[in-house]
Formats: sequence, C-alpha cells, structure tokens
Amino acid sequence: MLTKNKIKFVRSLRSKKERYSHNCFVIEGEKIVQEALNSNFEVDDVYALDSFDLSNDNIAMSLASKKEMDAMSGLKQAPGILAVAKFKNWGPIDLNKGKYILLDTLNDPGNLGTIIRIADWFAFDGIICSTTSVDVYNQKVVQSSMGSLFRVPVWYADLKNVIEESPLPCIAAVMKGEDFRGFSFPKSGLLLLGSESHGVSDELLSLIDSPVTIPRLGKAESLNVSVAAGILCQAFS
Repeated sequence: MLTKNKIKFVRSLRSKKERYSHNCFVIEGEKIVQEALNSNFEVDDVYALDSFDLSNDNIAMSLASKKEMDAMSGLKQAPGILAVAKFKNWGPIDLNKGKYILLDTLNDPGNLGTIIRIADWFAFDGIICSTTSVDVYNQKVVQSSMGSLFRVPVWYADLKNVIEESPLPCIAAVMKGEDFRGFSFPKSGLLLLGSESHGVSDELLSLIDSPVTIPRLGKAESLNVSVAAGILCQAFS
C-alpha cells in the first residue's frame, strides 16, 4: 500500500543528502524503469498509474493515483511510472587496461547523463568523475542517460591519483592541442574532459600525455562538453 510516509520518502530522494543517507535513488519513465529491471541494479519499489507490462514477474508493482504520482515525481510532468533503486557498487577500477572517460569538475547533470550514454554507445569501460563533479544519481543525470547508467560503471576519485597511478596514456581535450583528426588514438587509454566553464585544470594538464583539440571551423565560442565527448569517443573507438 502506498502510504503518505512512502510518498514523503520518495520525494526526499530529490536531495543528495537523503539519497546518500538511504543509498537509493529514483528512476522515472517506462523505458528507464524497464532498463533498471533488466540490469543487475537492485530495484526496491515500482509505482505506476496502471498495470504496465514490465516483463518482470519478480517485481511487485504498487498502483498510485495521479495525485500521488504527481507528488512523488521530480519531473514537470509525471510519466506515470517510477521506481526506487539501490546504489550500485561497481567494485575497484582496473586502470591497467581499457578505455575510460575522465571528467574534471563536470557540473551540468544533463551533460553527465549524455556522456554516460555516449560511453555506452562506444563501449567505453567506464567513467571516472572528479569528486567535485555532479552526482551521478541526480535525477537529471538519470533521465538524460536514458538507461545507460545501468550499464556503464561510474566512479568518483581524485583524478590526479588516477592519472599518476595508471600506466594508460592520458589524452586531454583542450582548446589548443594537436588536431584530433590526425592524432593516433591508442587502443586503451584515458580521455580527459574538463568543466563546462573552465576546461581541464592546470594541475591535471601537467600530468597528461597528449593534448588534442577539435578544430573550430565556424564562429561558435565553444563546444558543449558532451558534444566534444561524442566526437572524441568516436575517434577513440
């Protein structure tokens, strides 16, 4: 039964403090809920306006009225189904092989969600965010990842330590570097992208192996970091 306390609990998960206090987060929308159910994430509760066919007999779904769904939803328009899932422990990072995206102080949740989706598309082994980056379980990140969050490992770490400890070459996206179109990307490595407003920090730039750039052919002042990620991940793949 959907109680007032349950509704209050789901609403509270909009707060990062509450999410980390309970180690769980909210998923909204039929596609993303289904992706969660098909993954190895632990889904605790599913609430819906009517009986969606989620192709999963192991999940008990609770019916909610439109008023209750509107109260729980963090979106402007409640999609009619939402779930509460547990945080995922992806285990230790193997920095000796593979392809990883490193994100230095990424603040925009939409950008992080999109980059997770890009990493999924190009089969990267994971994303490592600086501890100053946006929370991966922020609802806007979850929504914009379109389900890729349940397949792509995301860790938070001191990027300086990551770069120093990994034997993999580190390639950073910068405004002035080698044209990526002529750069020979390695089979394994770290792709470092900076914040939306300040780029990669000077401290991290001093540690990288190769600076690359996407040449500007028009007059735009800058390129969205998730767009840059897509271009460079394709070149890296």
